[in-house]
Amino acid sequence: IKDLRLRCNVKPSRGPFHFRAPSKMFYKAVRGMVPHKTSRGAEAMERLMVS
Repeated sequence: IKDLRLRCNVKPSRGPFHFRAPSKMFYKAVRGMVPHKTSRGAEAMERLMVS
């Protein structure tokens, strides 16, 4: 989480985006393990319930 506070010398609104909410951190971790670019993976990500 300490790394999320880092600033860079480029336009931050263009990304990469580092979400701070625990639910978004979990979502990104799962997305890295799932083939989310395929239809099967996209359907799996839709079934994932993260609040």
